[in-house]
Amino acid sequence: STCGPAFLALLACSGATSVTVPKAPKTDYFKPGVDFYPQGYDNPPVDGLGQAQMLENLAKQNPDIKVVALSIGGNDFGFSDLGSNCITDNQLWARCETKQETKDIVTNGLPKARAAVKRSITNITQAMATAGYEQSDWRLVYQPPPLPIQRGDQTKYNDSGGVLTDRNTIGGCGLYNSTYNWIVDEVYPQLVNAMDQGVADSRDELGKT
Repeated sequence: STCGPAFLALLACSGATSVTVPKAPKTDYFKPGVDFYPQGYDNPPVDGLGQAQMLENLAKQNPDIKVVALSIGGNDFGFSDLGSNCITDNQLWARCETKQETKDIVTNGLPKARAAVKRSITNITQAMATAGYEQSDWRLVYQPPPLPIQRGDQTKYNDSGGVLTDRNTIGGCGLYNSTYNWIVDEVYPQLVNAMDQGVADSRDELGKT
């Protein structure tokens, strides 16, 4: 048997959310979401295309796409806000997991992550269908975002002595063990579960297995 040439196209954008962030006076960067930008925008600036639109264009030119890989939802959830709050609180001798502001980031972010995953899968499926693909022609692989930290007892340097810990004075900055454990043991599993629910929601809507 013979095999045709394989190709890999990277359409992803680091730090992007599921919805495009156009370049504007308040944002000097362009972040393409998993959508069909500039559709749905009034007089949008000519700054690029959404990732779903880029995929549709690519699929129209390449009839042999077999797999579309997707990782989305962490930025919609607000993981960067969570990390920023916890690092700031650590420098103030506070434990962010005990503060209502931090808990609200998690509570409000989980349904956003779920909706982002569903919306993105729906848009990708629409892009492939518009390009002429049947559902049986390709597969979508969803990957939850990686967890960039570990539990407290697996973290270098100790966290004793208030803010003047070895973790801060030698390592540069860090979190309390209790904060690491809270993120790893409680927040991340909830986030992955919300994303799994988003995948299930898209299956229910699209009837795609």
